[in-house]
Amino acid sequence: MKRTLAPLALAALLFAHPATASVSLLLRYAELIDETRVAVVVVPIRNESRWENGRIYTSTVARVDKVIAGRIEVGNEITIRALGGIVGEVGQSVDGEPVFDRDRAALVFLRPIDGDSRYRVVGRAQGQFAIDTTSGMRKVRASRQVGTLIKRNVPNGPLAPAVLDHLRTPAFEKVEGKSLDELTSAFGAEWKRTHEK
Repeated sequence: MKRTLAPLALAALLFAHPATASVSLLLRYAELIDETRVAVVVVPIRNESRWENGRIYTSTVARVDKVIAGRIEVGNEITIRALGGIVGEVGQSVDGEPVFDRDRAALVFLRPIDGDSRYRVVGRAQGQFAIDTTSGMRKVRASRQVGTLIKRNVPNGPLAPAVLDHLRTPAFEKVEGKSLDELTSAFGAEWKRTHEK
């Protein structure tokens, strides 16, 4: 019994990191539209992790497979940056941050960090969706690794019910379960009204 536990204890020490709770503000659909500059389906090619200011950051290089909104070409390679990753024998897991698996397609809502090649995910893991093909069509599924979400109050006022609905509805409720064709049509049209005036 002791021999079996020793490797597990060693592995736990090698990959130990400070335990901190991850808290994010609940991303509303209106904020998702407003903050997104590019919404795309990407296929991750490789992950590169490194230390920066005492934290591990991972840059995922991914190929654009489908464009939902924004000015970007299918086939382009982009870099998506997030907290967490593994460097050598040390790993840091940050609940609420997006995580990309090589060759596993994901829908992401992105905002540029600098220029047009490096991005961060809007709303952290709230802006990353898995692609589910079990029904025969590509549908999106919200991440379950979003951390603790805090709701904000939306003031009542002289706003149309449709506007209030947009301001109050969590982003994942408007995106979850939709097909990529539905999203391209619905989100794409709303995104254009906001960003292409």
